[in-house]
Amino acid sequence: MLNREKMLALAFAQSKIFAMLGLVLLLLLAACGQPASQGAGASAPSPSSSNSSSSAPPTAKQPAEAGITSPVTLKVADGLFTEEEWQTIIVKMISTKYPNITLERTSGKLEDLVAAGQSPDIIFQPISSTANLMALDLPLDLSPLIKQHNVDLNKIEPVVVDALHKFSGSQGVVAMPLYVNVQALLYNKDIFDKFGVPYPKDSMTYDQLLDLVRKLTRTEGGVNYMGYLPLTWTAGAGQLSLATIDNKTNKALVGTLEGYKTVFQFHKDLFAIPGMKPGNKNIFYKDHTVAMQPDWLQSIFKSASSLQGMNWDMVAIPVFKERPGIHSETDFHAAFVSKASKQQEAAFLVVNYLSTSTEVQTVLTKEGHVPVLTDPQVKKQWAADAGFMSGKHKEIILESHMAPVRDIHPLDRDANVVIKPMGDAYNAVIGGQKDINSALRDAAEAINEAVAAKMSK
Repeated sequence: MLNREKMLALAFAQSKIFAMLGLVLLLLLAACGQPASQGAGASAPSPSSSNSSSSAPPTAKQPAEAGITSPVTLKVADGLFTEEEWQTIIVKMISTKYPNITLERTSGKLEDLVAAGQSPDIIFQPISSTANLMALDLPLDLSPLIKQHNVDLNKIEPVVVDALHKFSGSQGVVAMPLYVNVQALLYNKDIFDKFGVPYPKDSMTYDQLLDLVRKLTRTEGGVNYMGYLPLTWTAGAGQLSLATIDNKTNKALVGTLEGYKTVFQFHKDLFAIPGMKPGNKNIFYKDHTVAMQPDWLQSIFKSASSLQGMNWDMVAIPVFKERPGIHSETDFHAAFVSKASKQQEAAFLVVNYLSTSTEVQTVLTKEGHVPVLTDPQVKKQWAADAGFMSGKHKEIILESHMAPVRDIHPLDRDANVVIKPMGDAYNAVIGGQKDINSALRDAAEAINEAVAAKMSK
């Protein structure tokens, strides 16, 4: 009987111990934020899944929530950012967002890296380099990853998205845009003041520009001053969205589109002004003998040190009267993911974060890169940290209206197919060797021959 009482007492004591242990376990689970009903082996819900019904379904990855749980090193071929930007913006912000991702800049030519089987995971290049990258079979179609991660391309400027699709062609979406590149018309105030000519105005017509050039092009004290120098023969062609080769027929369009005659006529009239002669933009930046110089924004920033010793400002670039209010062709710099990458998911997370996050876009914008996002709160901070832009008429950068990108043909940026024949035609026209119609007709024939030769291989 005594043994039975002892056994009952022992059982009662054990039950109390188990009850206490259960209570402790419940308290521990509550402290960790895990509902007791899930049990010790269940996973805690993510912040998004415990949110309201507006959150994405648990199976859909969100860019801000998809993570890389193991260390990953991504090699980046960077043709865009300075060393300071690379370290203080790209590397710093990616390491903060994705601690397990390490970015390494590659060195050497992209072609050599591909040939050696060392293709980078990510490539930073102007979107105009797409055809060259496709020739190397590098760009990955990002469409499936964009869909998988619910990326909202509506956050990006519509003209940029349209251009992205045109450059991608049948390949889907081959890049994520990083920042926009626009043109501005720089002018040397001292030259205007020297000759008593009023400063240029925003969005002058090219006819008004020619009037200014005539007043500013002269020789004074043995120095030849010129009113304006175009960048290339393409000046104005982008504004008119002029295609070079028809995608359906693979035939040149340069001899049939009226816009090319308009562009060439401006250049012919420009260099017919006494004292005007072809040159490069170093004459403006270094010699200080050109009154007005159009340039791309990224080039202007790279030339900031040259501008320090000049009394300069800028206005919106001239426009053709046929297309008022429309400025340079849509151009932007972008991030591509390589098909050869073994870490495509991680690479996409990086390029998408750089492209669509307000955090990165705001930092880039403050440095002077025009954002690809439509967010007005990001835009208003343009060039806030770019000291050399202080006091300049920088409002025109965000107010410039980009022209839609022309129809893109895979060969229209090939140096031998289009650039050389058009360059020859341009030189013949401004040099007086050929009339515009003949020069453009000859260029079209040369382009057609080159396209046929390329496509027969």
